[in-house]
Amino acid sequence: MLTLGAAARQLGVSKGTISKAIASGKLSATRREDGSWAIDGAELARYVEVNGHRFRSDTVAGERPDTPDEVAELRARADLA
Repeated sequence: MLTLGAAARQLGVSKGTISKAIASGKLSATRREDGSWAIDGAELARYVEVNGHRFRSDTVAGERPDTPDEVAELRARADLA
């Protein structure tokens, strides 16, 4: 399980972006007792597969998953976290 901050770092986006995705229902997460979010690595990878086009830009090329192999690598890293 990843924190909101860890998920944001993995995708190279702000915590606000992840928070909005959770609030809109585009990304599933569970609320912990302390009020923080717990995001499953597989769910984060699914979110990237569906919404990956939103994370691509010319200025950060190569930092975000573009291919199925890169998405699989993200899943594997998330599972280890």
